[in-house]
Amino acid sequence: MEGEGQSGLGLLQAGLVWLLGQLDINAGALLKTTTTQWVIGTCNKVFYNL
Repeated sequence: MEGEGQSGLGLLQAGLVWLLGQLDINAGALLKTTTTQWVIGTCNKVFYNL
């Protein structure tokens, strides 16, 4: 069952990459920046709580 979750996450990431590729350059850049900041913030919280 854990393997399914991993493949699902990979599929989601691939979908997000494709979606970003379809967006207008400015909107895509903004979304990438926001997503990157969210990911970094989330990773920092997780790391900080360890």
